[in-house]
Amino acid sequence: MAVVGDCKVEGTIHIKGNVEGNVKGGAAVVVGENALIRGSVRAEEAVVSGRVEGNLTISARLTLRASSSVEGDIDAQAITIEKGAVINGTIEMGSKPQ
Repeated sequence: MAVVGDCKVEGTIHIKGNVEGNVKGGAAVVVGENALIRGSVRAEEAVVSGRVEGNLTISARLTLRASSSVEGDIDAQAITIEKGAVINGTIEMGSKPQ
């Protein structure tokens, strides 16, 4: 499944296909292993197993699984990065994302 446009939910959103647009989850964003997001991601928490081509702004915890790939800047309070995760961008921790 592919979505073209922004996605915004108040709870948790699980992405298993492709999204070309920004994703905002009030509670959490979960990016599946075969998923691709071309746009920014904002949430309280996020778990990325797939690919994100855009910036991640996470107000609490970000988890990057071994299969993840991020092409963009990351701003999060706390980050867990599994061996094998790929990041091409800057990481800022401890600031208060808006």
